[in-house]
Amino acid sequence: MLADIAPMNLAGELADGVSARLVLETIGADEIGVLNFSRIASDLGGDKAAETAVSRAVQILVDSKRIVVVDLPAGSRNARLRHYRIADPYLRFWFRFIEPHLRTIEVGRPDLAISAYRSSWSSWRGRAIEPIVREAVLLLAPRLRPPFDAIESVGGWWDRKGVHEFDLVGSGHGGEPLVLGSIKWRERAKFDVHDLAQLAEARAVIPGAAGAELIALASHGAVAGLGADLVLDAPALLEAWKQ
Repeated sequence: MLADIAPMNLAGELADGVSARLVLETIGADEIGVLNFSRIASDLGGDKAAETAVSRAVQILVDSKRIVVVDLPAGSRNARLRHYRIADPYLRFWFRFIEPHLRTIEVGRPDLAISAYRSSWSSWRGRAIEPIVREAVLLLAPRLRPPFDAIESVGGWWDRKGVHEFDLVGSGHGGEPLVLGSIKWRERAKFDVHDLAQLAEARAVIPGAAGAELIALASHGAVAGLGADLVLDAPALLEAWKQ
């Protein structure tokens, strides 16, 4: 059943969109599952025809079907910095761990898919959880203390060269960065001082973030005495969807 649902749904949604299906497969096959336009076009040939096909396919996937989501760095409107990711968590999982192994599953070797899943799940999960955590922070904001209660938008941040990338920027009404966050979704380890030091670097990199407060977002919380302005673990984040 896990292997069958996605193909059936996609067959209905993209019946006449061959290029759209290829673009979707390209995004889903990536280790992280978040690609920019040039990477997608390059994987599909890299020529002008490929770029045209990708443009049309993205319009279908984003605007018509809403299967793919476009992300921009927090506070930016630069279209060249767009990242594309599959919106549905199940579909992202399916493309990463099921689709590449459909043939071996069909011939009775699901163990190969299971082995690939076990070797890559932990690292993939750490990135896959990021959009969900960002949504949780936005929903929780009104229940948090100042200045966290003033958050009106939440996103990630990255530069054009890919040198700097930060998991979460919470911005206020005017778009100014109020809080910066780092997401660590590990099996056992807590958010530690090394993680906090890396996060603090964002204050000097992200425009207008010099005075932003720091949030540690980790499945198992943070080590004692960390010094972050706010710590949210998995149970705390789950409260975002409770009335």
